[in-house]
Amino acid sequence: MAAPTTVWGLRRSVLAPYFILNFLIIAAALSLLAFAAISIGRSAIERNVKAQMESVAALKEQQIHEWITHLSHTSAWISGNPQIRSGALVLTGGQVTPEQRQEISSFLRDEFQRAINLGDIVHIALMDLSGNILVATDPGWEGQNRASQPYFTAGKLRLSVSDVFQSALLGQPAIVISSPILNSSGATSAVMALYADLDDLTIIMTERSGLAETAETFITNSDRILITQLINYPGKVFETEIIGEGITRAVNGETGVELYKDYRGEPVIGAYRWIPAYRLALVAKIDQAVAFSPVRDLRNLVILVAGGLFAAVLISGLWSVRRTTRSLSGLAAYAVRVGAGDFSAVISTEGENEVALVARNIKAMVDRLHQIQNELEDLYNAAPCGYHSLDAEGYFTRINDTELRWLGYRREDMLGVKRFPELLAAESIETFKQNFPRFKESGAVKDLEFDMIRRDGSILPVLLSATAIKNNRGEYLSSRSTVIDYTDKKRSRLELETANRSLAAANAELEAFSYSVSHDLRAPLRSIDGFSQALLDDYNSSLDDTGRDYLNRVRAATQRMGHLIDDMLSLSRVTRTEFKLETVDLTSLGFEITNELAAAEPGREVAISIAPNTTASGDRHLLRVLLHNLLENAWKFTRKTPDARIEFGRAFTDEGVVYSVIDNGAGFDMKYADKLFSPFQRLHSVAEFPGTGVGLAIARRVVSRHHGRIWAEAEPGKGAAVYFTLGINEGGQANGEPLDAAAG
Repeated sequence: MAAPTTVWGLRRSVLAPYFILNFLIIAAALSLLAFAAISIGRSAIERNVKAQMESVAALKEQQIHEWITHLSHTSAWISGNPQIRSGALVLTGGQVTPEQRQEISSFLRDEFQRAINLGDIVHIALMDLSGNILVATDPGWEGQNRASQPYFTAGKLRLSVSDVFQSALLGQPAIVISSPILNSSGATSAVMALYADLDDLTIIMTERSGLAETAETFITNSDRILITQLINYPGKVFETEIIGEGITRAVNGETGVELYKDYRGEPVIGAYRWIPAYRLALVAKIDQAVAFSPVRDLRNLVILVAGGLFAAVLISGLWSVRRTTRSLSGLAAYAVRVGAGDFSAVISTEGENEVALVARNIKAMVDRLHQIQNELEDLYNAAPCGYHSLDAEGYFTRINDTELRWLGYRREDMLGVKRFPELLAAESIETFKQNFPRFKESGAVKDLEFDMIRRDGSILPVLLSATAIKNNRGEYLSSRSTVIDYTDKKRSRLELETANRSLAAANAELEAFSYSVSHDLRAPLRSIDGFSQALLDDYNSSLDDTGRDYLNRVRAATQRMGHLIDDMLSLSRVTRTEFKLETVDLTSLGFEITNELAAAEPGREVAISIAPNTTASGDRHLLRVLLHNLLENAWKFTRKTPDARIEFGRAFTDEGVVYSVIDNGAGFDMKYADKLFSPFQRLHSVAEFPGTGVGLAIARRVVSRHHGRIWAEAEPGKGAAVYFTLGINEGGQANGEPLDAAAG
């Protein structure tokens, strides 16, 4: 009697070949599915991670460019600062006493330190045209010569950014932003050098940007010397040479994203690029072990599930094999669709069998890939600037939400429908036609100004920067553009132009009014005064005393009116006269004016005290008007004072230099001090002290044009003191000292 067939005896059963065949088929199918899923998943992850690394590298390059652009703007701002420029011109312009040089150097050193305190800069140096350091934040640098340095040679011609180089002054690598300081004729008189804080580059590079823990970005110079701190390696900045495939390709001028081994010998996915403008190599990378961890998990899970399925097939038979085969076929189809980029594909994850488990894990992996893609898309769409891409014909192929919101269009109204020139105003179309051929040739354009037409017909002023995409033959294929809303800056520029035109019109009206006052009002006054004098001369015998008194009063009134008109015109001229900056000897002016006053009244005895060696930077004519009015006032109001005394002096205070005119004359009540500098306001009667009340108003306007302030202190019967300062004048010089002393 034959022994019954057992599970172990299945191989002797007629069904054994079918079971074995189905087992082998399913095993092969599962293996193929696992391989396909892992390969497709790996390929999808690799594409997305490569895109992410490229985006991170591009972002870091943009941040480096923005940082250096910021430093360039800072250099232009510092070298164009009126006070710094004036002090530099004095140091390089001729005879300067040691005391003046020390004072100017101290002032410039303080200004440089204030700029350094704002961040991004560690040192500033000012050099003459021979390369000698005149002033530096580190006094130990002063006197050294940098004429052989490329940044000095370039800085004499234009604003320039150096390569990263080993600075002998700093004792470490540095980036120097140099710029010329121009004199009034536009020629270079000195060179300003700003030493950038390279720690800022490390901050830019080590900012995570949403990357995984093992991901890092860093830069080196052309010799592969590390410039920014690494996360995964304790190499010293500025001393460690980085050896790796990515950095080697970047230093060789290549740009790309590959799978390779990094400086640790670890396999990574890395983007590398050479930044020729600054001769820097940039790498953004992530360990392959981290990037492909979902694939590894999937592989392990597939192996586990396959073993269970194999056992189930042996037990469940042909029906189970057919059912499993159908499920696996659907899973393979899903994997293929996802691998082709179709994330809308649907897969059933219901059930508790092994195939369902594989489906859920693949679905989880696909969902994670889709999430990563959406996160990158969100970053693109939520950017504060506009982004768009154009094909070779100028049609939009991609555009972010920011630019769509600005323009008022829907995405479906733009992609493949609108060409970029169709959204430009007429003048901007001409700008596009002029620049587009050069753009295709050069491959890049920066900050082109366009007026784009919104959907509602309104204008959107923008600044556009773009990069061309070309094939291996150098043929133009497409472009990627960054768009910045220029509305507020353009509006401010137009408002400034309008304000300047209004100011010019107001000045023209003021000129016409002055002409009218000078000619139309003076003529009747001359006639009244002349005919009154004629009556007194020709008909004197026919007039009684009352008549002659009336005519004398008429003459006196017309002459006062004439003086009033003169003072009105003087007040107007103070505001309109051309401002000519020079060093003015106030001591000499003081003696000149008091001598004139004494000559006009030779009988008076007044003790005059003029501070010696008193100078200031300003307009000589206006400063003479200022001193004349103040000294004349003091002369007038001491007329009734025995032992009259007038002093002109200066004092150095925290506010700067304070000048003063002090007398021991009539004085005034301080409760009326607020009226003192207003036109036609008098605190004494004409009979007591003649005048029109315009002199101190003129003095205030002169001080105002020198950006200073003026005030008075007095006590009735005990004299008065008028104080004034001369601040930043219209030539840009910090006042309180002459040009050759560089006040500060």
